[in-house]
Order: sequence, then C-alpha cells, then structure tokens
Amino acid sequence: MPSYEELISELSELCGIVPEYWDTFGVRHQAPVETKKSILKSMGLRISTAEDLHAEIEKKRHRPWNVSLDPVKVILYTEQPLVLTVHVPIREGEEQSNFFK
Repeated sequence: MPSYEELISELSELCGIVPEYWDTFGVRHQAPVETKKSILKSMGLRISTAEDLHAEIEKKRHRPWNVSLDPVKVILYTEQPLVLTVHVPIREGEEQSNFFK
C-alpha cells in the first residue's frame, strides 16, 4: 500500500503539479511534500487522510470519462493582465546543455 507521501505525489501529478524544475543555473529543485499539499489544498481537494487521497485520485482518474470538455475561460482582449504559464520539457541529463549558457 502506498504511503501518504506517495499518494500526495500521485495526486499532484494527476493535477498537473510539476514535481521538479531546473533554475537558470541548471540546478535541479524538487517540490517538497508540504508545497504539494498546500497547492492541492488551495485547489479545494481533500487530502487529510489516505482515504481522502484515494478518493481524490479516483475522481481525477475517472474525470476524462465523466466530462466531455475541459473547462474553458473566455477572456476579452481588453482584460489585463493575461498570464500564460509555459513549461519547457527537458530530458533528464540535458539540463546542463547549451540552452542554459
């Protein structure tokens, strides 16, 4: 049976929380469990117990079969500021490539 921390990591992944990143110096940083828990709580998910986590994980796994479209937000061009988050995937071992130099 997975530990509480493993369940937090699994739910985080299902929710699209990036578990690690490389800074501009090519140093890898991993998100601590407490950070993941804070983000999941802010998303309104129940994470107090392993049972809560199992229930939330099952909801996330079945969501594609229960919802026909992802949520969409329509923004007028006059609404500011418009913030877009972009993640650039880098293969492990390539984080020291010339991209960062």
